Amino acid sequence: MDDAAIATLQAADQIAAQTVITQINALPVTIALTNAAAVSAARSAYNALTINQQVRVSNYSILQADEVAIAALQTANPSADQTAAQIVINQINALPAIVVLADTDAVWAAGWSYTALTANQKTLVSNYLTLKIADTAITALQAAANAAAANAAANAAAAKTVSSGSGSSSSGGGSFYVPPCNTVVYSDWGTCFNGVQYRNVLSQTPYYCTFTASQQAVRSKNCNATISAVPATSQISPKKVLGVQAYANGTLLRGTDKKIYVVSNGMLFHIKNSKQLIKYGGKEIINVDNSVISSFPKTSVVGDEVYENGTLLRGTDKKIYVISNGILTHIKNLKELVKHAGKKVINVGNNVIAQY
Repeated sequence: MDDAAIATLQAADQIAAQTVITQINALPVTIALTNAAAVSAARSAYNALTINQQVRVSNYSILQADEVAIAALQTANPSADQTAAQIVINQINALPAIVVLADTDAVWAAGWSYTALTANQKTLVSNYLTLKIADTAITALQAAANAAAANAAANAAAAKTVSSGSGSSSSGGGSFYVPPCNTVVYSDWGTCFNGVQYRNVLSQTPYYCTFTASQQAVRSKNCNATISAVPATSQISPKKVLGVQAYANGTLLRGTDKKIYVVSNGMLFHIKNSKQLIKYGGKEIINVDNSVISSFPKTSVVGDEVYENGTLLRGTDKKIYVISNGILTHIKNLKELVKHAGKKVINVGNNVIAQY
């Protein structure tokens, strides 16, 4: 990195630090409990700086002293517990229903204010769950943003290495030529889903290269999903599905061993007790030969539970899914999760997630 680049970074660090310096200087000389939120916001802003920026905050000791004063006031004045808690409640209420990265400072400020409360005051913060959900969402958004930034940085560094080695770096002081991929090796086609099949890239030459439009295009293709026909017998009452005979989702089947199953997404789930069966009250149970039962792929159901449409499941990787017509759909963000507000999230093993 040349001297000019270093000077640019140092100037940016000073600008960021000056913003926090100004915020700390705006705090009153005599601190009261009503200033707790402002002190917490200043702390949040300081914590958001890089280490190089933090060392430039010349009045950091003032912030530390103000935090000590707030803590002393909260300890010495038990009657102010509700007042202190209300400040945090108001901060949390001011957060948007669905947070984005731009709300990071506000979420962190509310979080820091909550952390600064005494144990008794924390019990008075009635909307703490809202803060926890917002903080979890911000953490996930930051992780995604950091991963994207790291990936971009790695690609840029790789491009610089390739370009430096070939002598083809452009004269822009930061823009590098990345050659197109000469050869690309793809994996086998995946399962047909919603009329589309996908395949992954196994390798490409050169390693750091740009995929052409045609190379990207052949990673997916249209397809027609096929449904296996159920063997017909005199006992079977099948329904027509896409021109072939198959049992629709929710159909109840009983084999010659008297066990009852429900059809879901092409699989057969064993209904093991009356509690499960009562959910299908009024539905016809179709008697079939065991050869029909054996024609379906079996899947185990954890805890003797058959999960219905709308059920929320969480695997050991902490990802949350919703069951819809026998298909497990990943809920990727807080906006989607809010649609299922009030529903219980059931923790399951990854073997349950994998069966869908």
